[in-house]
Amino acid sequence: MSNKYFIQLMILFISYQLSFSQQTEVQGQIKIVNANSDDNASKVLTSSIDGTVKFMPISQLQSQSIGLPTSGIILSEEEINALLLSNNYILSKALVSQFATPGNDQLLYGSWNNVAPNVEARFEHKAVWTGTEMLVWGGRVGSAFAEVGYKYNPTTNVWTAMSTQNQPAGRTDFGMVWTGTEMIVYGGFGATSVLNDGGRYNPTTNTWTAMGGTPPPKTVYHSTIWTGTDMIIWGGGLNYNTASQSATSNNYKYNPTTDTWTLLNSTTGIQPRLRHSAIWTGTEIIVWGGHNVSQSTYYNNGAKYNVLTDTWSAISTPTLQPRYGHHAFWTGSKMIIYGGIYSDGALYDLNTNLWTPMSTPQFQIGWGGTFSSIWTNSDMIVWGGTLTFDFLDGLTSKGGRYNLATNTWTEISEVNALSARILHSAIWTGSEMIIFGGYDDIDNPYNDAKKFNPFVPGFSSYSDKLFYQYKKS
Repeated sequence: MSNKYFIQLMILFISYQLSFSQQTEVQGQIKIVNANSDDNASKVLTSSIDGTVKFMPISQLQSQSIGLPTSGIILSEEEINALLLSNNYILSKALVSQFATPGNDQLLYGSWNNVAPNVEARFEHKAVWTGTEMLVWGGRVGSAFAEVGYKYNPTTNVWTAMSTQNQPAGRTDFGMVWTGTEMIVYGGFGATSVLNDGGRYNPTTNTWTAMGGTPPPKTVYHSTIWTGTDMIIWGGGLNYNTASQSATSNNYKYNPTTDTWTLLNSTTGIQPRLRHSAIWTGTEIIVWGGHNVSQSTYYNNGAKYNVLTDTWSAISTPTLQPRYGHHAFWTGSKMIIYGGIYSDGALYDLNTNLWTPMSTPQFQIGWGGTFSSIWTNSDMIVWGGTLTFDFLDGLTSKGGRYNLATNTWTEISEVNALSARILHSAIWTGSEMIIFGGYDDIDNPYNDAKKFNPFVPGFSSYSDKLFYQYKKS
C-alpha cells in the first residue's frame, strides 16, 4: 500500500441505515484511499486521537444528541440516503475506502496512535523513559553517526533536540541507563574503534557532563545495569572485528555522585561473553546467554551477582539452545528469556532456581532478537523485526503480547502500525509502548514513531469497502 496516499479520518459521522434487525452499533477504523483535495480530512467535523469510528442506525443518530453535522463530509453505506437528502446533503461520489472492524479480543489486541515525525532518522540507537519523556540518542544515519539526540513528550506530542555541547562522539552498540535524573551512555563502537568513554545528560538542564575517573577497557556489546546508585557494566567485546572479536568478563561500576569507576569481582564462574542479557532483581544482577566470537562459542548458562557482597553464584541451566541477541526482563519474581538466534523462550524462577518453558505463539511474529520488546509489569510485548534467519529478508510489522500469568500469547493489531523494520527502539511509559526509528531492507533509516496501547481491543486487517460521500449543499 506504500504507493497509495492514505488520509486517516480520525472519527467521522457515518450514516448507516439498517433494513433488518442487528446490533445497533459497529465500531471500526477507516482510511480514504487515493485521496485528493476534495477528500481532505480537515473537512471532517470532529476528530478523536484513537482513530475509531462508530456506525449507528439513522434512527439512533437522530434520537441522540449527536444529530447530523451542519457541515463536513458524511459517508453513507446507502447510495440513496433519504435522511441526508432531506437535510440538504447532496451525493458527491462513490468512494472505495479501507475499513477495519475490531478483531476477536482473544486473538487481536492493541491500538496504534500517531506521533509527530520531526526528527533526524536513525537506526541502532537507544532510548530510555524518564517518567515524562522518551530520550533518544546515538545510532546511525546510513554510514554516518546520528549527531543529535532528542526528547519526546507524549503528552504534548512534541520533540525537542538535545544540546550537542560536550556530548560524547556518535556511536552504536553502547550501554545506556536512566538514573532518575540523568541518562548515562558508555562504550560502544565509534567512527574507527571501540570506545571507553561516555557522558551524562540531564534533560532538565539540557546539558551534558563528561564522565570522570579511570574508565574500564574499551568495550562493545556489554550489559549495562542501573542499581539505584551505580551503573554496572559487565562483559562485552574488546574489539569490533567480527571474525576475531574477543570477549571479556570485566565487571565495573560507575558512581555518578562521586564520578568514579570501581573494578568489581570478575570471577563469575562462567565464560567471558558478549551480546548476552542482564537484568536487575533489586538486589542482584543475573546474566545469561551470549557468545564469544573468537571461540565460535554460544552459551545457555548464566550467573548472578550480588552487589552488596561483591560475589557471584551459579544458576541452573535451562534446556534452551545456546544463543545471543535475546531479550530479557525481570517480572518481580522471574526472569524472562526470549528470542535471540532462536524463537522460543523460558522463565527462570530465582527462588527455586528452576526453569519453565514459555508457550510458543500460534501466529507469526518477528524472528530471534531483531524485534523490539518491552515489559508492562504483566505482559511482554514484541514487535517488528525479520521473519527469517536472513537479517534483511522478510521484515514484518507483526507483533505479539505474552501474558506471564496465563503463559499465553495474543496477536496484536497491525492496523495503523508502523511499517516493517529492524534496529528500532521501544520504551514503555506505564501505559503505552513508543517505537521510534529503525531501518528497512533497502538501506532507508526511519524518523517516524508511533504509540501502541496493548490493552484495548485491536482491529483486524483493512478490507475495501464502498461508501457514498455526501456533502452539505
